[in-house]
Amino acid sequence: MAKMLRLKQVLEIIPVKKSTIYKWIQEGKFPEPLRPSSRCSLWSSDSVEQFMNNAF
Repeated sequence: MAKMLRLKQVLEIIPVKKSTIYKWIQEGKFPEPLRPSSRCSLWSSDSVEQFMNNAF
C-alpha cells in the first residue's frame, strides 16, 4: 500500500510552489489529491513517483 503524502511532503519531493502544483492539477498534468476533509489534500506516493518518472 502506498504512503499518503501531504502537500508539504510533495513539495519536498517536487521543489515548486504550491500554486504550481494546483495549476498542474487544473491542467491535468499532476494527479488529483484525495480530500478526506475540506482542509486536507493527500497524494499517494505512487502517483507522485509516477509523475516524476513521466515528467523528467
